[in-house]
Amino acid sequence: MVMVNDFGELNIDAELLESADEDTMTLSNGCICCTMGTELLYALGDAIDRRPRPDHLVIEASGVAQPEKIAAAAHAEPEMQYAGVVTVADAANIGALTSDPMIGAQIAGQLEVADLVALTKTDLGDANVTGLVRRLTTAPIVEAPMGALDPMLVLGPTSPQTPGTGHSHDHGADYAQWSSKGGVVDREALKAFLITPPKGLYRFKGVFRFSDGTSGEAHIVGATHALRTTEADETAAVAIGLSAEFDPAEMASIWETLSA
Repeated sequence: MVMVNDFGELNIDAELLESADEDTMTLSNGCICCTMGTELLYALGDAIDRRPRPDHLVIEASGVAQPEKIAAAAHAEPEMQYAGVVTVADAANIGALTSDPMIGAQIAGQLEVADLVALTKTDLGDANVTGLVRRLTTAPIVEAPMGALDPMLVLGPTSPQTPGTGHSHDHGADYAQWSSKGGVVDREALKAFLITPPKGLYRFKGVFRFSDGTSGEAHIVGATHALRTTEADETAAVAIGLSAEFDPAEMASIWETLSA
């Protein structure tokens, strides 16, 4: 499900969506981050109440939004799992935008809170634009030619119930994936892993059987991580990262150290 938000009364962006149908919800009462107490929270509730319930919810925010405030709404909803902020940076104009005395600070702020930066128009931009963006964010940066971005990077890893035991997948230039199933994990070792994941790891999702007889669920989204108690029949985990930085073999080696 996609929520589209325009800054203003005319929902021009919604009219331009390539696929605008009954699963696209348009908010017209100003910027989402300015209506936190009303429209956004009601819209999230509507999404949760739909049957069938959407598997994923993507909020396409206004260009002048504060994404961290939108993300806070997802964190506050117990029936939702936060999947991260993707900031789209226009390589042809990002230099001028960040230097603009009127909006430069806001643009820099949108990059700073990103969990992933999608760089568009790289064929038109300055060759040094990646370095410029890197100075403003610690998030992974991936090129999105013609606006195309691999859905895996946005929607995250599939269910941790992925079959297999400690194997990796190469999905081309964008990202690499690792997964494992079975075994028992040391809780404290997992906590340490969540705080200091391997280089290039962008998304991580798993359910775990712990050596103390309990079970739990853990997530990593960019710089954000969480561990909570839940029921799990067996351990299963999936990790993805940008292929230029993430090494599934290193992940497999680290995983061995987590096993109890």
